[in-house]
Amino acid sequence: MEIVSILAWVVHTALLVSFYVLWARIILDFVRQLRHDWRPQGFWLLVSVWLMRLTDPPLRFVRRFVKPVRIGGAMLDIAMLVLLLGLLLAMTIVGPLR
Repeated sequence: MEIVSILAWVVHTALLVSFYVLWARIILDFVRQLRHDWRPQGFWLLVSVWLMRLTDPPLRFVRRFVKPVRIGGAMLDIAMLVLLLGLLLAMTIVGPLR
């Protein structure tokens, strides 16, 4: 039983880190949308490149199944929301096993 709780702790921690990285990506996307003239430089360029590199593969995977929703003349991409909810669900399932 000790092995299960250690493994559950490792999985839960990995899911939690993924959750925070995804939130950092959301903040980065908002900054890029609100400030079109903002170009990251130095440290922030490194952070933004790694955030994109870490979050793009799972987002592309979810986008294959969850298509954007058309709202009037705009399209709303809900893949990020689906991925966040999936991470929360997985953390809720794994959490009690710790």
